[in-house]
Amino acid sequence: VDIILARPTSNSVTVSVLAYADTEGYLSYGTEPGKLTQQTAVCVFPKGQPVEVVLAGLQTDTQYSCQLRTDDRILAEGAFHTARPAGSAFTFTITADSHLDEHTEPALYLQTLCNAAADHPDFNIDLGDTFMTEKHTDRDSAAAQYLAQRYYFAQIGAPLFLTIGNHD
Repeated sequence: VDIILARPTSNSVTVSVLAYADTEGYLSYGTEPGKLTQQTAVCVFPKGQPVEVVLAGLQTDTQYSCQLRTDDRILAEGAFHTARPAGSAFTFTITADSHLDEHTEPALYLQTLCNAAADHPDFNIDLGDTFMTEKHTDRDSAAAQYLAQRYYFAQIGAPLFLTIGNHD
């Protein structure tokens, strides 16, 4: 599975889950990493179909830990911070022009995203030229590019905001 966080507010965040095999599970979350006291209902995550789960009723300006779980194992885990009050300091990262074409070194791109994750950003903004759709001759080829980028963006572990570049 991979998880992309989106639409953070002062009291909610959307979790987009993409499973690579048919899976059922739930999100457990809370403000203490060892004590995830809240959980969603069990959700079905069909292979290859992103499913959005909204975590609502969260506390403003609060760090949360989150796990995607089945009954017997943890499939993914991470953390996020709800929106901070106006005027508060926050951290964000920026990515751009990743392309993932023949000129991209995947290990270097992955290291770049790991460096961004190390900053524990409140969110990441990608400035485009990410999906390079005009380089793909058919929908299946373009879809593979989107799946690859989902994997990479999941490495940052922060809510993602996308902009469109001239190749998107």
